Amino acid sequence: MKTKPRITPTPSALTLEQAKAAVRLSNRMSGWQRTDAALLQLAKTNPGFDGPSCLLKVVAVNALYGTQIRAVVRMANHVEGVLRKHDAATAGPELVHDIADMPFRTGEKERRFLSFAAKFCHFFVDVRRFPIYDEAARFMLHFHLGKNGYPSSKDEPYKAFCEAFARLRAPLPLEGDRDLDRYLWIGGMYARWLRQRGSKNVLVNAELLSLFKAPGAEAARDLDAMLPPEFERPSLARTPG
Repeated sequence: MKTKPRITPTPSALTLEQAKAAVRLSNRMSGWQRTDAALLQLAKTNPGFDGPSCLLKVVAVNALYGTQIRAVVRMANHVEGVLRKHDAATAGPELVHDIADMPFRTGEKERRFLSFAAKFCHFFVDVRRFPIYDEAARFMLHFHLGKNGYPSSKDEPYKAFCEAFARLRAPLPLEGDRDLDRYLWIGGMYARWLRQRGSKNVLVNAELLSLFKAPGAEAARDLDAMLPPEFERPSLARTPG
């Protein structure tokens, strides 16, 4: 019988060893490393936010991270307009909210592109000031901080996310600005896989899916070290050696 993660209603502290284990796992993912390196290189070679630069950056984030922007030219024009109104050097979560709220045309289903906007600002504005926002990261923040430590906000969801992110990061002597991003994403994806791995279609990044299914001895130890103690361990996470 396959085990599923148990989550207690009380907050669970994040340890430095859990975060370090996630970093070691991320270092095994050549595809992810290359994707992020490409986006950071684009940020370096195209530091501005004129029309062509915004279009290049929107296309890159959308293609490499699958943020489901169909109207890429319209989004690029929107991003350019938003950044004209903000000082990118000092802007906070409001920049992500404004980018996420791309105007819709009549008959289109309205949605907020928060995941895209956060990734855009993360790679092209400030890696440290704008943590990556997605379902996996939100799941782990809620798990570690509980409702009181990460209260929901319909009006300013990314601001609430950033505050929770900073709250979880504060006591940890992390070496890199992106170490917590790595933990939240891999940990959240691993938790999803543990819950859904009996299903035919598990919504997990393909590179991570291969790692979860056949981690090898060292990666299995890192997966076990990364997983909070409140979660039930799958048998593969105990691979000897």
